[in-house]
Amino acid sequence: MNTFLTDAERLEAIAVGIQAYKNPNSTFEAGKATFSKNKAMEAMRAALIKSAGGDTKIDFKKMIRGQYYETFALIEEILKVTTRDYMLSNTFFQNLVEFKDSSVGDLLSFYLPDKGEFIVADTSVGSQAVRAQKLPGGTNHTVPTSVKAIKTEEELQRIMAGQIDWLEYVDACNKAILKRKLNDVATAFTGITSSTPGMQSNLITASAGTYSDADLLTKIIALETTTGMSAKILGTEQAVSKIDSTPISDSGKEDFYNSKCVGKFRGREVMAMNQLYKPGTTTDLFSNNDIYIFAGDTKPIKHVTTGEFFMTTKDPMANADMSQTLFMAYEDGTSVIVNEAFAVYKFS
Repeated sequence: MNTFLTDAERLEAIAVGIQAYKNPNSTFEAGKATFSKNKAMEAMRAALIKSAGGDTKIDFKKMIRGQYYETFALIEEILKVTTRDYMLSNTFFQNLVEFKDSSVGDLLSFYLPDKGEFIVADTSVGSQAVRAQKLPGGTNHTVPTSVKAIKTEEELQRIMAGQIDWLEYVDACNKAILKRKLNDVATAFTGITSSTPGMQSNLITASAGTYSDADLLTKIIALETTTGMSAKILGTEQAVSKIDSTPISDSGKEDFYNSKCVGKFRGREVMAMNQLYKPGTTTDLFSNNDIYIFAGDTKPIKHVTTGEFFMTTKDPMANADMSQTLFMAYEDGTSVIVNEAFAVYKFS
């Protein structure tokens, strides 16, 4: 009798794990069954135990012989999806970050065409004495990556023993990974200056003093003139709350009531992004004195993930308290590559 998961059971367990995370307080369908939260937790626990060959706790000797490969693979598949979905639910990631997944050994690069345009010259009838022109090419930009890891104690054992639920573990992992990725992204993004390739000195300046609608409008018009496209505005709730949209329309009042800010500033869309803390601190990750202005679909932050999540356990005899640790690692990298100009309005 096969004591491990069949292919159909493995796929159902992955679906249940993902949907349980997406629908923590409601019933959902996965495969041919309907799950409540409690039923989903029991199903995940049963799947983890079966994937471990019936073991309700990790046995180190079996682990080094590869018996728990399926257990770790199950968690890796679920975390890969839930972590990505968690990131895409964040306004900052949605609007500023371009993602690229790759296999180990792939060239992690983005091709950016150079901006150029033809210029019409004055001449006379019958004369072809005009300088020939051609459109510029482009540049490949490589994004360096590094390995990041999380090590936890006894968590998998507790899930399999029913002491903590699956959602608690997945949510903790997702939040930790998102905070680290956001910290990396914000560090790269806030390092942008007027000398960053692709930027222009009139679009990003040092603090302009106290916030002013007129100064914000100046930046917006400069960007729209440069790109030829309509602008949209993004900042933390505290930053965009300084925008004065009076007299406010009835639809604007609804925006303000239903969301975190007035939805329009002189016809341009305004979006508030959630503030986050830097990992392990209570320090704001994003400045509340910066407003970002974009045109078109430009996403200047390039984030790459290499390969898959990797999970393993450590010999409990190697720990002084004989606890069993779970080690999870992934490889990613972040760079700022500006392919379309954008503006930053800084104030105090």
